[in-house]
Amino acid sequence: MNNLIYLYLFHLLVIAPLFIYVGYNKKNINNYIFLSLLVLGIINLTYHLYLVYNYYNKFKFINHLNIMHILFVAPLLIYIGYFKNDTPSIYLDYLFIMGLGLALYFIYKLFKIYN
Repeated sequence: MNNLIYLYLFHLLVIAPLFIYVGYNKKNINNYIFLSLLVLGIINLTYHLYLVYNYYNKFKFINHLNIMHILFVAPLLIYIGYFKNDTPSIYLDYLFIMGLGLALYFIYKLFKIYN
């Protein structure tokens, strides 16, 4: 249970604010933020591919959260990180919406654990 709390707090305190910041500020973003999104996307893709591979080989089971990260989250982060300020606005809006959704979702999950 402790690992889940750390995962929820990481998403709530680091990932969601990063997504909201990038999505809200759009073109006024430092290149280091774009580099961090690119690296985060690559790490995200690698980690969730590893999880899918292990879970499938061990349990013959594929978790939908891993597939969602592989198909949607990681490619979006890599795309935005690669194209930087040339990224079309719609993708930055999507990142903003995803950040808001993450914040609300993980607040709910933490509230559920502690109540």
